[in-house]
Amino acid sequence: MEPKASMRALVAAALAANDLDSLLELCRQLDTNHTVSVNQLEQSIAHHVACLPDSLSCMEALIKKLGTKCLTCTNEKMNTPVHLAALYLDESWMELINRNLGSDCFHQPGYLQRTAIHQAARNEATNSCLKWLVNECGTDCLSVRDQQGDTPVHLAAWKQGADSMQFFKSVLGSDCFHQPGFLQRTAIHQAALNEATNSCLKWLVNEFETDCLSVRDQQGSTPVHLAAWKQGADSMQFFKSVLGSDCFHQPGFLQRTAIHQAATNEATNSCLKWLVNECGTDCLSVRDQLGNTPVHLAALFQGADSMQFFKSVLGSDCFHQPGYLQQTAIQKAARNEATNSCLKWLVNECGTDCLSVRDQQGSTPVHLAAWKQGADSMQFFKSVLGSDCFHQPGFLQRTAIHKAARNEATNSCLKWLVNECGTDCLSVRDQQGDTPVHLAAEFQGADSMQFFKSVLGSDCFHQPGYLQRTAIHGAAFNEATNSCLKWLVNECGTDCLSVRDQQGDTPVHLAAWKQGADSMQFFKSVLGSDCFHQPGFLQRTAIHKAARNEATNSCLKWLVNECGTDCLSVRDQQGDTPVHLAAEFQGADSMQFFKSVLGSDCFHQPGYLQRTAIHGAAFNEATNSCLKWLVNECGTDCLSVRDQQGSTPIHLAAEFQGADSMQFFKSVLGSDCFHQPGNCQRTAIHHAATNEATNSCLKWLVQQLGRSCLLKRGFNGITAAHLAAQYQDVETLSFIVDLLGVSVLDLRDASHFLPWKRKSVADYAKLNSRHGSQLTRWIAERRHQQRSQSEKTPTVPLHEDFYQVTNPQGFCLIININAYSAGSGEEERKGSERDVERVRKLFRKLSFTIMEKQNTTTAEIDDFLNETKKSKELAKHGSFVCFLMAHGRKDPQGRDCIIDGHGVQSPVLELAAKFKASVCPDLAGKPKLFFVQACRGSGTDEVTHRGLAVDQLPPEFAQNPALYPPESDFLFCFPTTEGQVSYRDPQTGSVFVQTLCDYIEQFYTEKHLEDIMILVRRHMAEKPYEFRNERGEIIKYYCVAQTVSQLARQVSFDPSKAQKRSRSLQLFSLGSR
Repeated sequence: MEPKASMRALVAAALAANDLDSLLELCRQLDTNHTVSVNQLEQSIAHHVACLPDSLSCMEALIKKLGTKCLTCTNEKMNTPVHLAALYLDESWMELINRNLGSDCFHQPGYLQRTAIHQAARNEATNSCLKWLVNECGTDCLSVRDQQGDTPVHLAAWKQGADSMQFFKSVLGSDCFHQPGFLQRTAIHQAALNEATNSCLKWLVNEFETDCLSVRDQQGSTPVHLAAWKQGADSMQFFKSVLGSDCFHQPGFLQRTAIHQAATNEATNSCLKWLVNECGTDCLSVRDQLGNTPVHLAALFQGADSMQFFKSVLGSDCFHQPGYLQQTAIQKAARNEATNSCLKWLVNECGTDCLSVRDQQGSTPVHLAAWKQGADSMQFFKSVLGSDCFHQPGFLQRTAIHKAARNEATNSCLKWLVNECGTDCLSVRDQQGDTPVHLAAEFQGADSMQFFKSVLGSDCFHQPGYLQRTAIHGAAFNEATNSCLKWLVNECGTDCLSVRDQQGDTPVHLAAWKQGADSMQFFKSVLGSDCFHQPGFLQRTAIHKAARNEATNSCLKWLVNECGTDCLSVRDQQGDTPVHLAAEFQGADSMQFFKSVLGSDCFHQPGYLQRTAIHGAAFNEATNSCLKWLVNECGTDCLSVRDQQGSTPIHLAAEFQGADSMQFFKSVLGSDCFHQPGNCQRTAIHHAATNEATNSCLKWLVQQLGRSCLLKRGFNGITAAHLAAQYQDVETLSFIVDLLGVSVLDLRDASHFLPWKRKSVADYAKLNSRHGSQLTRWIAERRHQQRSQSEKTPTVPLHEDFYQVTNPQGFCLIININAYSAGSGEEERKGSERDVERVRKLFRKLSFTIMEKQNTTTAEIDDFLNETKKSKELAKHGSFVCFLMAHGRKDPQGRDCIIDGHGVQSPVLELAAKFKASVCPDLAGKPKLFFVQACRGSGTDEVTHRGLAVDQLPPEFAQNPALYPPESDFLFCFPTTEGQVSYRDPQTGSVFVQTLCDYIEQFYTEKHLEDIMILVRRHMAEKPYEFRNERGEIIKYYCVAQTVSQLARQVSFDPSKAQKRSRSLQLFSLGSR
């Protein structure tokens, strides 16, 4: 073992010193491709050599001595030396690799599913490697997308120059530059992110003209925003020359302008200074969506020079203004990881009192600097404040010592503070019960553990903290390195790996969730393989945990290869297998792996809430590559499968993913899928409104489906506008208000039977846990702005919440069938004439034109409706009403039908579809109201002594498209829920029609129709129909009417509103003259 250890040390030293002569001699002597650590990077010798320029002879020696397998081994990121050579070296390496392995190796995916071609496109030193590979592998390789959706074209635009773009144009044409990749960014966006050169960006703009600079990525940023973030003043001057200065004021991601983005530019502040000089100092007062100005952002990302510049143009007051989390520029400067020059300058400028100011979470600049900076900042604080400041508690009762233990960049701050404050500070627990020892184990390396041992001894590593986790558990959570975990196990013994936290997890479970295959190999070497099968939290094994590892699937693959494929069939406490979990948290590569070892059937197996892997992939917030791959593999039918709550993958993806997933669904299913109701009768639009990660999905759907989709009501009358107010930000609500008007803020749901207790969109904004206060302020400002404009300009009330009322209001069709032939199997509908009389009298009073048909056949009903839809009078009407009164039942497709006198069925939705906007344009945008008095099940619409009790709303209702209106502006009112009969008294008429007319007549001047329908439903539910049976006993029957609505606004039956509107229009007309 000693010679091997010595050889490793010699090779590591030669690699670190870039001593190629010594390295060549050592490579000729090696008998193993050892793993060595150089500059804290641990990988094989071949990997290290593949990163070194001028080391081709060393690689030749390795291949000669060890064989070609040294070229195919993978490092922790799943890259081979082939990938690294393509990333860092030139075409001579590709020729060497091709001679030894052939060209197939260039297509093998590595980190982020990137092939050697992708890596060559990221080669900042030369594009010779990229050109050679394209010539060798063919131009198809340039269309292959990595895990993030980028092709080599996108990556070369990001990392190389104009020459690569000219090359792509010569082999692919210009269309390749417009293809969207990661975050819907084109090659132009990527070129704007190129920190080395803007030659690529300029070439592309000259190639495509300036329109390409207005294209927004998924986050709302244009190339102008991105170049301000990553490039210098020269790019800004170029944009001004082709677009003018207005482009710098356009808001993008987080409502940030180019000035905000220039303030986040860590490489240079030349861009920021140029923009301020160009746009004026007012641009420095503009706040982004989080409340930060460019001053806050520059303090966070730039140096003292930017602060001096701000002082020269704004004065010092700007440094005290609070931004996001009530943090001032001083607090932002304390979080600046690149330099503390900004912090020191601000303290000298503003005085030491600024160091005592707490942000919204209770942290001072001292806490924040301990978290993000080094020992030099601590020495500075001591010099101006003394040592007491390090003991003051902040967020979660954490002192500066706790914060320093979470510093991922350096432990110099932690060591300095312990030496300054004494070791007792390491025993202080935060609000969650953790000491600095626990936190350092999670965020730092083995060096901190060695330091703790030297000052505290080893017992500190066994003390329980948050969730009864020890430092060993914390080290297993450490995503940056497993050096801490390995050191602790060697120090404390393997028994520490069996200790369970409060949830039942051991360090083995946690490391499978947060670390890579190397940790699993380490556990096997010290514990054996049985540890991977032990259940933890929710009865999940290490394999389940590895399937939830978002950073890498190397751990999952290693465990399956080690434990066998049976481990993939084990279900956790909720019924999920590792396949379900990986679909939710990992990418397409994991799905391809599962297919290779299990076949495709595993993707269709139901898990938690009857969700398949396709549902899980729709939950995946990190990537939709998994979802797309599964749909292509399993077919589009998998997108129609509903989970236990009635949701399809379409609903779930709308809630958790972005616009790209919606575009994909449209491409494979068309737009109708977005209208299908799921859980709580919510469509994809409702779900997109609850998407807290992005509003791109909601905006795309509105663009595709029209703004009326925002007003479609789900359960309790909740619209997408209500949900967006509750779950999204100011930018989204502003978007909705711009589309629908300020009055949408007063749109109420139907959550309570008392109208004044229903919640408006503005009320939902108050429920927003993340943006509630910002939304409330914005709503008040917008309403004030609206009132001010209204006072200045006399305008006609638009009644945006209501459909227009006309005089006459419209047609009221009454189709009643009460006589049935002997062969129809139905009996006479006695009492129905009472319903006709009641409807006729009421709707005539409401200024409707009554049109009746009695005992018509199905063909005659069709003719009557076809003639009606052609009437020129419809253009003058504001609404359309139709009463359908007959026996009814379901057809084989589950559709509600009325039955004519000869027993022929007519589906209600087919009758209603005759009045869709596409076939009856005179009713476009107008309410079409259908009141159906008919049974909806196997029972008949008969007198009460044959009635049935009414069940609750069946769960299949929300999943049955046969019940759903064909498009917006329709409303269907049924006398009972699906599958049940309705009631009719031969003396007084049907319960539903008579109750409906009573409530309309009572409330038509006060309430809109859907509010009236709530009262009707409540009355019918609370007041059963009573009669005496043959034995004289009182029998009670309950029923609940049902409303299915696609109305975009509220419906008023008050004819006086037409007169008021007419007069207001006349007044406005006179005023305008």
